[in-house]
Amino acid sequence: MNSTRAIVVAAGLLISAAVPAAAQSSTSVAQLLPALAAESAVITTGATGDHRNHFAPDAASLAGLYELNRLLALQVGSFPFGPSSLATSALTSEGRLLPAAGGSAADTALTVGHGSLALAVGYQATTFDTLDGLDLRASDLNLYLPHTGATGTVSDRDMMQQVASLRLNRKVVTVALTYGLGTRTDIGVIVPLVQVAADARVTSRIVRTGSSLNPAEHQFDPLGGTGRTLPRHCSAAVAGFDPDALQCHGSSTARGIGDIVVRTKFRLGGPGAGLAVGADVGVPTGSTDNFIGRGAFQVRPHITFSAAAGRVVPRVRVDYTWSAGELSSQLGGGVDRGIPAEIGVAAGLDVGVSRYVSLVADAAARRIDGLRELAAGAVVFAGRGVGGGDFIGRNALIAGDARAVTQIMAAVGVRLSLPGDLLGQMSVLVPMGDGGLRPGPMAVFSLARSY
Repeated sequence: MNSTRAIVVAAGLLISAAVPAAAQSSTSVAQLLPALAAESAVITTGATGDHRNHFAPDAASLAGLYELNRLLALQVGSFPFGPSSLATSALTSEGRLLPAAGGSAADTALTVGHGSLALAVGYQATTFDTLDGLDLRASDLNLYLPHTGATGTVSDRDMMQQVASLRLNRKVVTVALTYGLGTRTDIGVIVPLVQVAADARVTSRIVRTGSSLNPAEHQFDPLGGTGRTLPRHCSAAVAGFDPDALQCHGSSTARGIGDIVVRTKFRLGGPGAGLAVGADVGVPTGSTDNFIGRGAFQVRPHITFSAAAGRVVPRVRVDYTWSAGELSSQLGGGVDRGIPAEIGVAAGLDVGVSRYVSLVADAAARRIDGLRELAAGAVVFAGRGVGGGDFIGRNALIAGDARAVTQIMAAVGVRLSLPGDLLGQMSVLVPMGDGGLRPGPMAVFSLARSY
């Protein structure tokens, strides 16, 4: 019971760290960037007439931002690497079956044994850095908003440039249970407790292609006073008064249960080697508006091979994911809310260094269809107003054609046999390549016990 208490205490501490007692933000993660873009486009009334909403963004202006939202919803909501897999079985140097604590991308074909119960808890914190090679936290996300009001003056030629940045972090505490229905059959459940925190910033600047001689037509009022028309969380983009620029920032944090997964596995081979087949069934219990879940029922059949040769256990897994459901309705812009299919391949190797220590190495790849590519490129805006020529927006956020994206992750770690039949594991995961959503290197911790 002491080892069980250790797992329960560890789970409590991890849950407390990942899901602190604080109120959930009123603005969802999906709404954050579009809301800030709209807020930071508001200017003062103007010298003649009401110009406040003359740069209000429309669906065409924010098309790249809406597609960014969709890609985040698809990939953050089901980010698969780390302790999201069910506690699997590991073969010790003594030939005993113990639950490996969910940090391995490639499962084994082993089962926990008839009447046995395995309990595992894991923790992972992930900060997402780039998407299709674009730095989410730098100045790679540029939007251009044309002047929409028609005053019949040269000021109609003005443009607004917006530079957006986003820091997105995901923390997951995973609790997994596995029960051996027979010597060859396991069933289990995975319950992820998730926190998603987003901090965003949008800096807007008036590009004076028409009003340089009459700047009072279009300007911000970040200092307040009687002419203040701007919402909260906005301030001057530079120290002092700058009527040409404004910076708005905001944050959104959400916590809750992610998509629960029910798993089955049937072993075809002998006790130490062979094939196993099974399926994972995902239930849409997580919030789609906050990228905690995907909003879809998912079925993932998989085939696993593993073999034990002394202290070395190689393993390979192949799976396919079919989804039925839709992403959040708050993504904006009428983007495709369907959830594409995925194919996953993983391979790993466990090497027993001693009776108590094993080294673990993994490589995993998943191919996701139907993701539009985001890139920075030039956008041409037709001339407007008196004497207006075309305007070229440089490094604008552009959503390209749909294509398949392959994400690759490598991991190395150590697994320890601890007192009380506990099994602990720590792995470091490193992303490979630039395709899709890419996090920085991360650590995964887990603790497991079988009964």
